[in-house]
Parts: sequence; C-alpha cells; structure tokens
Amino acid sequence: MPTFTQKKCPTCGGKLDLLSGNNYECRSCHNVYELNERNANLYHDIELASTFRESLNFKQAELLYKKLLKEYDGDNLTDVYWNLLLCEQRVMFETDQNGEQFPSFYDISATEIDESEYYGQTISYANKFNPANISTYVSLVNKMHLAKKQYRTINETTKPYDIFICFKKSSTKDPSKLTKDYQLAMDLYNKLNDDYRVFFSERSLNNIVVREYEPNIYHALYTAKIMIIICSQSAYINSQWVKNEWSRFKMMSNTTSQTKSIIPIFRNNFQPEQLPDELRSCQGIRDDIGLLYNLTQAVKAILNPVDREAELAAKIKAEMMEAFSKQFAGQNAPDMQPTNQQIATQKLAKENAVQNYIVPYGTKEIGDYEFQERTDLKEIALPNTVKRVGNFAFADCSELTKVEIPNGVTSIGDFAFDNCINLTAISLPVSVHEIGEDAFSNTGLTNIVLPDNLKMINEWILNGCENLKSITIPRSVTDICADSLSFCSQLEHIYYKGTKTDWNAITKVNGWDLQTKDYTVHCSDGNIIKNAPVAKPAAPAPIKIVKPNYIVPEGTTEIKDSQFRNQENLTDALIPNSVKRIGWNAFEGCAKLTSIIMSDSVTDIAWSAFSNCDSLTNLTVARGNAKYHSDGNCIIETSSKTLVIGCQNSIIPNDGSVTSIGNYSFLGCSKLEGITIPIGATKIGYSAFEGCSELTCIMIPNSVASIDYRAFKGCSRLMDINYLGTTKEWKKIYKGNQWHAGTGKYVVHCTDGDLKKSIF
Repeated sequence: MPTFTQKKCPTCGGKLDLLSGNNYECRSCHNVYELNERNANLYHDIELASTFRESLNFKQAELLYKKLLKEYDGDNLTDVYWNLLLCEQRVMFETDQNGEQFPSFYDISATEIDESEYYGQTISYANKFNPANISTYVSLVNKMHLAKKQYRTINETTKPYDIFICFKKSSTKDPSKLTKDYQLAMDLYNKLNDDYRVFFSERSLNNIVVREYEPNIYHALYTAKIMIIICSQSAYINSQWVKNEWSRFKMMSNTTSQTKSIIPIFRNNFQPEQLPDELRSCQGIRDDIGLLYNLTQAVKAILNPVDREAELAAKIKAEMMEAFSKQFAGQNAPDMQPTNQQIATQKLAKENAVQNYIVPYGTKEIGDYEFQERTDLKEIALPNTVKRVGNFAFADCSELTKVEIPNGVTSIGDFAFDNCINLTAISLPVSVHEIGEDAFSNTGLTNIVLPDNLKMINEWILNGCENLKSITIPRSVTDICADSLSFCSQLEHIYYKGTKTDWNAITKVNGWDLQTKDYTVHCSDGNIIKNAPVAKPAAPAPIKIVKPNYIVPEGTTEIKDSQFRNQENLTDALIPNSVKRIGWNAFEGCAKLTSIIMSDSVTDIAWSAFSNCDSLTNLTVARGNAKYHSDGNCIIETSSKTLVIGCQNSIIPNDGSVTSIGNYSFLGCSKLEGITIPIGATKIGYSAFEGCSELTCIMIPNSVASIDYRAFKGCSRLMDINYLGTTKEWKKIYKGNQWHAGTGKYVVHCTDGDLKKSIF
C-alpha cells in the first residue's frame, strides 16, 4: 500500500493523519489526499523536492519541481505549482501553538502573489482535480498577503535593529519553566540595549498583537547586523523556533548586500563542533568571566568600525614622512609635511591595489555556501587565520575576479569557486593539500599553479575552464581523476615538476582531459604530446540458470500484491510469459528465495516486489518464454534477437518493455551480485537496490534519465557501473540525494572513458 513516507502535507507541511484506506487529512490546513498507485510516484517525488525547500535550498527545489511538471504532464499538478509558488516567494509555513499554519518569509519577493503564474496554475489545477481544496490555497495566500503587507508597513514605521538575540525560552521537558539561556539573554539585552537597538522577543514584542509577531520578527532579522545565539544544548539550537530564526538570518546574509555576523555564546561546556554545519564557521565566545567584555568588543568592532578612511590617510602620511626623512637625511630638509593632494594621490593608488572585501582577521573557516551567488564581490582577501574554504563557499559569484588565499589554508571544498565566470587569477599556497571536486570548474582562469603538497587532482576541478591555457602540476600528484581538465578547449601547456617516467606513472582516469587540444606536457627531461587512450566498458560475466522449486501456472497474468510475501519455503521460482505484472510486495520477505526466472513479457515490476529477499542471488529475465521440461532442465526459448548480457547473473529484458525499476523493488536483497537495467528504462526508483551489500556490478543503458533517492545506498561492494553512453550523458542523468551513499569505490565505465566515484 502506498504511503506518504514523511507524513507531511504537500500543501502546508502540516501533520498528515490516515483517515481510511489511502485517504489522508492534514491537521493544519485540512486538505484531503487520496494516495493511490497512479499518483504515488508523483507525491513521493514532491516529498523529495520538498526536502530541499525545507533545508532552504529554494533554487534546487525549484529545479526539481519544474522537472516534475514535464515528467508528470497530464497528472494532477496542483501541489507542484503550489510548491513552486512557495519557492518563488521564499516562504515556509510554520505551525503555531494552536496548530494553525502561518507564513515565515526568508525574503520578500518582488513578485506579487496574485501576479504569479504559479498561483494561477495552482487554482486552475485545483479547480479541475480537487475543487474542495481551493479554499485552503486561497486562505494560505491571504495569510501570505497580510504578512507581506504588515512587513512593508513595519519596515516604513519601525527603526532598524542592530542586534538580534536568539535563544530557547522554555524548557523542553517542562514548557512552563524558563531556561537559563533565557536569563543570560535578558542580561545581555540589559547590557547592550543602552548603546544599541537590540531585538529581544520578551521585550521587543511586548504590546504587539500575536498576529503581527511574524512581520516584526522578519523586520528584526532583516535589519539586524549581528545575531547572538545562546548555545547550551544542541537540542535547543535545533528546536523549531530557534532554528527558524538563525537559518533565516543566515540565508539573509547570503542574499542581501549588507554584512551580517553571527556570534555564538557557548555555555555549559558546549563545544564549537556541536554547532550545526551551517554555523561552524562562526567565531564564538565562551560564557565565562570575560564574556561581557569580549562580546562588547566584538559588537563594537562590527557596528562601530574604525574610520578606515582616516586610518589609511594617517598611515599614508606617516609612510611619506618616513620616505622624506630618508631622502633628505643629513641635509637641511624642506617642510616635510606632505600636502593633501599628495596624500590623496597615494591613497587612490593604494585603493586601486587593495581588495574590495577583506574577511575579518580571526576567521577560521569560510563556511559552506557562505558567499554563494554574491554578485557584489569582485576581489577577496582571506586572512592567514583561515584553515578551510567550504563547499560552494564562493560558487556563482559571477563578478569575482581575484582571490588571495594565504598560507595556512589546508583545504578547498567541493564547488568552492564553481561558475565564477570572471575569476581570472588565484594563488594557491603550499599549505593547501586538498582541493575538492569542481572547485574551479567553469571559471575564467587562464593559468593555475597547483600547490606542491597536492596528491590528487579531483574530479572536474577545472572542468569547462575554456580560457585555461596552462597548468603547473607538482610531482607529489599521484592521481588525476575523471574530467579534471575536460572541456578546457584552449589548454596548450602542462608544466609537470617531474620526469616523463613520473608523469606516466600517475594514475589517470580515462577522460580526464576530454575535449582538450593537443597540448604539451613539459617534464624535467623532455616533452610529451597529449595521448589519451579510450577504455571500453568492462566485459560482463555470464548468467546462471538454476532449477526452480515452484512454477507459476501457465495462463497466470499477474502475481498479485503480497501473493508470496514472507513465504519461508520458496527457494526458486519460474514465471511463464503469460504474466504481465508482478504486484506490490509480491515476493517481499521471502528469506530463502535464491533464484527467479521469468519471461520478458513482464512490463510492470511494482514497489517492493522483491524487497528483503536477502538470499536472492539470481534474477534472470529471458527474451521469449521460460519453460520447465520433464527432464529436469530449465529451458529458455529465446527469439532470434541477441540478448544484451549484463553484469554477472541478473538480467532484465532489453526490448523496452520495462520502462522503470519500481521504488524499493530489490531493497535489502543482500545476496544479489549483479543487475542489468533494461534498454529503454528511463527511471531507477527510490531505494530500488538499497542495502544490496553484495552487488558488485551494474549495467545501465543511456535511456535512463533519473536515478532516484537512495537507489544504490549501502551497496558497499559496488565496483563497476557499465554505462552504455558517454561521460557527458552520464553527468546529465538526474541523481537523487544519497543515491550512492555508502557504496564502494566504483568506476563508471562509459563509451568514451571512465569516471571514478564522485558526487555526479
């Protein structure tokens, strides 16, 4: 029976209750949903896309929702369009103490809701498929309208805040009791409020009606330059309201032009590593005898910065006077005071040489996504206190032209500078020993010198750098991974700090330099001209045929839902060509089932059909009819067409009859060693092969367009994926979250080269 796995309403995110059969009702908005075999895939795909929206990755969620519009064209797309509207408006619905939903904005979109095409389509589809739900959508939109109107009014009439104090007010165990975090927050408010405008909910929301809480909180989050988070327990930091506040503030710091800082206060032996990943880069202060002094100094440095203009002018004046003293040493010097014009000229020269953004000294890490999509950044200088540049840290900073990375930085994360199309210069110190996948892909770099301690050139590190003409590679490199320099169409020179023998000894994945020119590798003892041989996919092993102990009668058209579920005596089964469908949970939990032989007449393998068959090692689907003869042999009568034999012993038909591998189809089949996905199949469903711990080999055709969430999760021995397409086609396949989590160090063998395991 299909279920909503997350038990969340697709409309408002409220709790779903099972009414009867397949009918669910939302506790908050009261929409009723009938989940059936026809629409189950759609709603599970909506759930998956919504996980990205709930993690505030609105951009990725929007891409997934738009993909569903094409994939499920003709179905009820009401909730797909509704969720696209929520992405566009940057809004999440939260549940208050009364169980009512209210909109929580992460940005105020310029697009009015009534003018949004997504809202119009939502109402249109609801009118066609479920008119009873229209009132819910209208009610939620009215709440969004009111919140946006109130915010704009408050923004015009209320002064901006300097500081926002974020804390857990009530004890989790006893909501009637106040936490010690509350008392500290009160003390900090009393201390700071004399000099700054501080948002402290207990005081700032006093005399404000409840329905206006949200727009006032939004105004405070949007205008404040500093957020102070009281950190005593991980559970408090990740509680609903606390997380709502800091995650919104964090997101606003990435989407607004103003500089916003987060200062954690550590209490009760709370350690920095206990912070959520999104806050790991924040510099915290310990709650000890020096707390108030350290905090006020940090706040002052942020809100009352030194007059940099006056400081620079004074510094220039001192430098010029020192230069005059040296020039006229031992002479009767003229008036040594530089003129204002001389200072201004020198100042202009220095301003043209310095960066337009300097990361504060003391910063230890540039966090994941911290500056992503910041189009206002042109040059960046990092202090030598920084040790790590996180994943996607500067991705899509389209105006960024120059980055200075100091000695001390040890690692640069995945996609750190991806798609910085105007980035033409970057310096990498010797301290860097790890550079992540796609770190500099699709940038404007013309040359790059990799640091001497680097051992691996990761996947797609410079992929698509069309202006790159030269790269210097140290002798320490032992591995060059897939597509690391692919599509660098202007590459002419590789300067290698080793001999030709050393260069040839480096492990290079075929396709690492795909679509490059005939460049020259300059070694210490001579040159090598580009030579990239192409590898063919690994040859599959033969199938195994075994004698069945159960034969499905001729004329049977369907293996019914749960027909053989949990049968202990079934070890081997033969299914004739009259069978067209294998139903939900048909063989689920058949612990002793080792072999299935069936005809390619089967066109529908439903959800969980073979899940938790933990002895299944052989699945053979033959082109033609499979029959059992009286002489004890299993004979497969094949047509004249040649069957494409896949990996090891498990074959699925290649005539286009099976178009998808159902969700959970082979979940937990821990003895399954190999599988071939049929030519013509376009989708591998959720958790289709999750937990197949003995799976070592897969054959996937280039007709597959999507590999869903957790499809091969936990396939720890997976070594080979034989893909019947190019490396470029493989990368275009949509791959769901955790699709290959916990797999072995597999290699994807494509028709034009190999790719090592990565975050494709």
